[in-house]
Amino acid sequence: MRMGWRWLLVVVLGLNAGVWSVGAVAGEPLAAVGRPNIVWISCEDISPLLGCYGVTSARTPRLDRLAAEGVLWTQAFACHGVCAPSRTGIITARHPISLGANHMRSRVTLPAGVRLFPELLRESGYYCTNNSKTDYNLVRDLKVVWDESSGKAHWRNRRKSEQPFFAVFNLTMTHESKVWPEGWREVVRGLEPTTLTRTDAVTVPPLYPDTEVVRGDFARLTDLIAVMDREVGRLLDELDSAGLADDTIVMFWSDHGNGLPRAKRWVYDSGLRVPLIVRVPEKYREWAGVGIAGSRDERMVSLLDLGPTVLSLAGATSWFKNEGVGYTSRAAGTIPVGLTDAELRGLTEEFRGRLAAGETLDDLLPEAFAAVRE
Repeated sequence: MRMGWRWLLVVVLGLNAGVWSVGAVAGEPLAAVGRPNIVWISCEDISPLLGCYGVTSARTPRLDRLAAEGVLWTQAFACHGVCAPSRTGIITARHPISLGANHMRSRVTLPAGVRLFPELLRESGYYCTNNSKTDYNLVRDLKVVWDESSGKAHWRNRRKSEQPFFAVFNLTMTHESKVWPEGWREVVRGLEPTTLTRTDAVTVPPLYPDTEVVRGDFARLTDLIAVMDREVGRLLDELDSAGLADDTIVMFWSDHGNGLPRAKRWVYDSGLRVPLIVRVPEKYREWAGVGIAGSRDERMVSLLDLGPTVLSLAGATSWFKNEGVGYTSRAAGTIPVGLTDAELRGLTEEFRGRLAAGETLDDLLPEAFAAVRE
């Protein structure tokens, strides 16, 4: 599908489009099924290099199973090519450049009225934990944001078992620093040597030279992802053992593309396109309007929308009253500003026609920015 120019600007400028709708969702009211628990499992520095994305050398059985039980997004993109600005965008649901937090290790003070979305979840009754990376380019008291943010933070630590939780687990073993042989050896020491990836087993993307050095990088990255997959499995098994899998929405994502050249730090597809898998328990699927097991969604979505999506699924709508963000529902996702596929194609043709007729980007950009502000 050809994307219209307003869609492109929505993605580039960070207008919050949302993965699912906030307002009147179809199906069973949330009160009838109870508020869901929500678990985020994030990892670092990987493009969609998983078996469920068609990578034959990948050893990711647990994530492949998660995709088979949920929805896999084929066109999910980070808002930035490096971790701190990307994670700042996610936790604020704002493009980092709009906060002055676009550069690594910025320490900005948030504008009045901008909050980190877990604060609103806590106010609505959720127990919120972060284990443990934050890496936000901003100044904030984490005791206000999280009930607990540490290497021991866990949904099991809540005092009341009936309290719904939002728990984040940040897995760091796929970080670019671990692709180097020294870091790789530290991560894979628990793997059987016979299971390590051979350099002749990987496929080198055409943008890289097909050399033994490059193959070694991709082979080590494949091993790191295999270790990460095991940890994902352990976290999912904890939910199963506690009898909470049917009450918990699970979201898996990476903060940006892999740590090889022209990926991390580069705002190309290779640096921004990430895996995104969401498993919605059956009892919430009709209410959420999404979640058919084994489905794939090819619409473009942004990680900026993760926070608003969580608030929507949790029924914590005060965020949207405060920030004035509107969403439009679709059966398997949303399209920004309520455009249908046909309307998007029409806008694309309009844009091309106006350029062909002699208008320039200088002519069109003021109108485009006005559309984004609306």
